[in-house]
Amino acid sequence: MILKLKTKSLSKKGLDEYYKYQLDNEHLSFNKGTGFHLIDNLLKINKYFDANERQVKVIILSKNNAATSLRITNAINKYKLEIERSGWTSCKSMNIIKYV
Repeated sequence: MILKLKTKSLSKKGLDEYYKYQLDNEHLSFNKGTGFHLIDNLLKINKYFDANERQVKVIILSKNNAATSLRITNAINKYKLEIERSGWTSCKSMNIIKYV
């Protein structure tokens, strides 16, 4: 929710200000959001399988840019989520989905 409020506030100032904010706060990890427990529990399914037989993979597809991806990657590492792939479109089309 904090990210949504901050995003709404910064969107009035433009994307450059939003990206600057993300870079300036790269060291600050995001808190657990509304989808955290769903993703965490889905990834826990993999504990019942060998490493080469993982059943669940989470891929992040976002209209954010690389500046925001730094903060999200920090949160993934902080919470020890096994998320290895992501796509960042910088507000462009989500047609990247066909390449996943």
